[in-house]
Amino acid sequence: MHWRLGNMLNAQYHFLEIQRKKQPIMVTYNNRFFHGERPLFGQKHATIIGTAFGKGESPLKKCRHIKLNQSTFQCKYPLWFSQHIAVSNTIFETMARSGIWYTVDIAISDSAIQAPKTFRRNQDIRLKNVHFSDASESLWNCDHISLDHVQASGNYFGMNSTNIVADYLDLIGD
Repeated sequence: MHWRLGNMLNAQYHFLEIQRKKQPIMVTYNNRFFHGERPLFGQKHATIIGTAFGKGESPLKKCRHIKLNQSTFQCKYPLWFSQHIAVSNTIFETMARSGIWYTVDIAISDSAIQAPKTFRRNQDIRLKNVHFSDASESLWNCDHISLDHVQASGNYFGMNSTNIVADYLDLIGD
């Protein structure tokens, strides 16, 4: 009887260990400063809070399952080729131009986008309480866009984009 119980416990331990390894490990970056080229390239399953991304390029290129809150981007190409991104209370400054391209499943809320040419060839974009101070050439060739209480100022906003639902969109430009 002891032998079987020992084997069962051993098997159960190995099963739980395998299951634990399947769970993604969540990384948290809190009140950090990153600069230079691709500091968090390919990062997966991360929460980023109160973090500034200074001069450089592509800090979060090819990332997945990222939550950003109260952060600032001063760099070019912040989120390219990324998936499953949630952004809140964040500022994309003027230098963050060409900021979010080729990204799938991104939600941005309560944030300011000061840079032009944000969003190109993206899918599944949800924006809520977002202010674009320079929306020139933004949201080009995107699909499945939800805009809720969005203010945008700039020309050629949303060119060639499809499946757009807008509630309370205030657009200045063409």
